[in-house]
Amino acid sequence: MKKIISLTLVALMLTASAVMAMADVDPSFTASEATATTGLSIDTTGEDGTLEGALLTPGKEYDFPLLLDGQPITDDTLKDVNIRISAKKGSSTMSSFSLVKVSGRHVLRAIVKTAWPVNPTDVEYEIRLIDRKDQPGVTLDTLTVRFETGYRAADDAIINSLSIGDEIVVDPEAPVFTKDQLNKISSVNNYRNVTFVGDIWRYTVNVTDLKGINMLYNYNGIPELLSKYQEHDFEFINFPAGPTFTINGKFEIDVADFADNFEGKFYVYRYLSGRLTQLNTTYDEENNTLTFNTNTLGRFVLSDRPMDASIIDNNTSSGGTQPTVPGGNPVTGAVA
Repeated sequence: MKKIISLTLVALMLTASAVMAMADVDPSFTASEATATTGLSIDTTGEDGTLEGALLTPGKEYDFPLLLDGQPITDDTLKDVNIRISAKKGSSTMSSFSLVKVSGRHVLRAIVKTAWPVNPTDVEYEIRLIDRKDQPGVTLDTLTVRFETGYRAADDAIINSLSIGDEIVVDPEAPVFTKDQLNKISSVNNYRNVTFVGDIWRYTVNVTDLKGINMLYNYNGIPELLSKYQEHDFEFINFPAGPTFTINGKFEIDVADFADNFEGKFYVYRYLSGRLTQLNTTYDEENNTLTFNTNTLGRFVLSDRPMDASIIDNNTSSGGTQPTVPGGNPVTGAVA
């Protein structure tokens, strides 16, 4: 028997440490259609939920309950059969897709490579049930599992509702803006500059003719700097995908929440390939904003005192060219 299932993930996004710490597989799936109760299947019953057409986020880890004849697969199950998993498509985006034991039962564990693409990648695996008792080596059942890896795009309904001059809020849960969406944004604004906004930042730039961008951002600290400059006050703004634009835009940071800690002194750097480069910035004390011009978003560091603009991490390549990842955005070394 050969079956095909597309994985639709609703909520289960586990980091490696979280998965190993859990006593049981987290049952956070919902079913879009029933799966077979004989042979291999993905658990779609009760609290264990389902999988149908999932978009798995890079850098994340997921557990999918795998069943045989409707029952969890245990060590006793594997005395009579083997489970073989073969990659058919898109496995270059995966660190691994394998059967692992969690709390006495075997589950499919998908670990997605850290990357920051614009476009999702189709992934397909074939899972075969191989007899090892009555007909050794004979395939008893086959299950094809399909899903995607990547990031969600911004909501088309929001993009289509924009008027000229409207700011575009970047949602870290859906940070991609596709070529069609950027064309729409550009057209509505008469091909002039537009403004993207996060909670403490805004970036005004032209997006005409761009093929797509990933605006994922976070505020993760950079361990090398925190270790070397322990007496400094820091703030970090990271854009892991390193989106690049055709011309410089104006990047503005609202520093109101930490201006007092910095005592009005801000030293702003770009951190790339282990090297710090100081940026020319303007501090507006009245409005508590810092501004600078750039055509590439990456890892920005704010410090209350100067730092050496030199190599911080000698284990990181210091090459001047940013390598690209699938989807066209350069790698910036930012923490996902």
